[in-house]
Amino acid sequence: MQNRILIQQISETRLKEARLLFENSCYDGACYLAGYCIELALKSTICNILEIDDLFTRKAELIKPFKTHDLDMLLIYAGLQNKFEVDKMVNPSIISSWSYIKETLRWSEELRYQEIGTRTQAETQQLLNAVNTILLWIKNYW
Repeated sequence: MQNRILIQQISETRLKEARLLFENSCYDGACYLAGYCIELALKSTICNILEIDDLFTRKAELIKPFKTHDLDMLLIYAGLQNKFEVDKMVNPSIISSWSYIKETLRWSEELRYQEIGTRTQAETQQLLNAVNTILLWIKNYW
């Protein structure tokens, strides 16, 4: 990836693609891509906080910790854990959205191996709403 702005654009594109999948009743794929939207947004924020343009073309040993798909770890690496704790008090939808993504849906990159037909329309719609809320919050810092 060329730079932080491109990572942001890809993040937003993954959410658009997830919405298109949702509109075409492809709920499993929509859930999978929606989570990547958040992952990329956090990785863009990491670039911002580390003051580097590109997190992905650095020496492998330097970026290994940031190659994780664990959203909780990426939240910490992005320097947003404390902001999250403060902001969730002001905006409770942040905590409910994060909880839905992490605890209810249990997003991980492993969803790519999930049995087809596992996700429903209702839970996918709720995930897309949650991802939108979290993405808007992350955009304050990326």
